[in-house]
Amino acid sequence: MSICLRLFFASCALLIFYSSCSFGQKVNYDRYRLLEVTPTTEYQLDAVYALHKRFKDELDFWLHTPTTDQSAYVTVKPTIYREFTDQLDFLKMPYKLLLDDIGQEIASDRVSKEERKKLGFFEVYRTMDEIYEFITNLTKKYPNCASLVNIGTSFEDRPLRVIRISTDPEQLKHKPMVWIQSGMHAREQIGPAVATYLASKIAALCRKRGATRKLIQKFDWYILPILNPDGYEYAQNYDRLWRKTRSRQIFTKCVGVDPNRNFGFQFGDENNGSSSEPCSNNYAGYRPLSEPETRAVVVYMTNIVRDRMELFLDFHSFSQKWLTPYGYTITLPQHYEEQVYLARIATKAIQKYNGTKYTIGTSSHSLYPVNGGARDWAYHVMLGTHSYVVELPDQGQYGFILPRRFIYPTAAETWVGVRAMALELIDLMSMDGYSSD
Repeated sequence: MSICLRLFFASCALLIFYSSCSFGQKVNYDRYRLLEVTPTTEYQLDAVYALHKRFKDELDFWLHTPTTDQSAYVTVKPTIYREFTDQLDFLKMPYKLLLDDIGQEIASDRVSKEERKKLGFFEVYRTMDEIYEFITNLTKKYPNCASLVNIGTSFEDRPLRVIRISTDPEQLKHKPMVWIQSGMHAREQIGPAVATYLASKIAALCRKRGATRKLIQKFDWYILPILNPDGYEYAQNYDRLWRKTRSRQIFTKCVGVDPNRNFGFQFGDENNGSSSEPCSNNYAGYRPLSEPETRAVVVYMTNIVRDRMELFLDFHSFSQKWLTPYGYTITLPQHYEEQVYLARIATKAIQKYNGTKYTIGTSSHSLYPVNGGARDWAYHVMLGTHSYVVELPDQGQYGFILPRRFIYPTAAETWVGVRAMALELIDLMSMDGYSSD
């Protein structure tokens, strides 16, 4: 047997072994704490990076590692909590305990199967099957303007399902379009809930009259509620804080790729928000579009979207930020002023409705660097002038485990913002001389 063939069989054996090891073990977060850490000097900042390196497997920095002008949110294993906080105290670094027991917080939000049936759809985080059944029912309720399309399958063979909404289904591919997606990062479960709610409100316009009906007369809407269905299901059933896809990587036990580092535009700069380390939460993959999920989105959008995308919204959590391009560079995009103007329309409407405040800016300035991201790809390649990442609530108190009591308020206020933004965009499109080029 040749050396190449032996290596091939060895890699297959490793892949099978690690695949079998990656399922069925529920991750326990009992007594894990969530801290807000705020270094105020460069010395403190360097010390936090050193602690992060020292306790690599015991700390998980949510959103980003800290800077001297931004706090970081970090989960701490119970085994090193005392030592970690002693170090923070020694450094005289401000920190705040936000959650004393993440596992208890997760458990308190669980709902039995019997209770799920009694609750309203947006009173609990729904499974993939429940979300798909819900949007399927929308197409049955509004058959003249809503339809489903499977744009591909995930690594574990789950469907990626898009609901299309338009008053002129025969004219699809001709009108300007809006693309909404969510569920890219598995633990950000508020995103799919919000996207599904938006689908319900937009589909309901099919039977309404008045000013808002022009939202579906002027635009074709495409909504992908769960871009990463494998990760979403894994987070619901095994590891509530799982982030990546569930693809298996050769020669490592680590699983998954960060889909928002896997798009083809500006892929793979390790110093700019992604990693080549398969165990990292920001692992970009071994090549652009290595993941069937990102590949499916790119192929589908390339076929139907190019040159007619007016609005691209990618829902994530958390931090309450409405983020414009770019993520990969601090250079402002050509259409930055237009992007900020429209984002202000949305965020002001949300604040007026519910008091929730969003900040606006580029990802690289306002949050952290991101290369290989979907939003930059949509703006630069798909020519979607108004392309945004929306980091939904909250601002850190619960972070990725936002309690289910916040689902409906978050979804309702987001609809108010998206509606205001889309209506303003229609007015802009009607102006003489308007161009999104």
